[in-house]
Amino acid sequence: MHPLIPLAQEPSLLFLLPILGKTFVTILYLLVPASFTLFLLYKSKETFLFFASTLIPWIMSYSIGFAEIQESFWHCHVKSLPYMIHSTTDNPMVAMKIIAHQIKKIIAQYPKTTIIVMPESALNVFDFDPE
Repeated sequence: MHPLIPLAQEPSLLFLLPILGKTFVTILYLLVPASFTLFLLYKSKETFLFFASTLIPWIMSYSIGFAEIQESFWHCHVKSLPYMIHSTTDNPMVAMKIIAHQIKKIIAQYPKTTIIVMPESALNVFDFDPE
């Protein structure tokens, strides 16, 4: 997972991404905790200034930022099933029933759900014979 993905929750923090590129913004992102650690270790004016200078691009991005992004209308209709089930029993129907139960639970909890996204590896069953 890329370290910038959590910043998508606050899109204004990604203001510099199209300007500077992914690599440089990632370096700026990783410099903040590194400079803070340096400041905690050495506690000098220089390390504090370095820490403050690493915060400037993020403060600038937050203050300039984009307008509020509206949540899409379809967002409440899509849910995910983030599980992987590996059937170790002789009967693969057990794993399928577990997944069916989880899907029923999602639909009961979120009645507006029309799409359930599952990873390809969600059901790992070998030698399945539907008879």
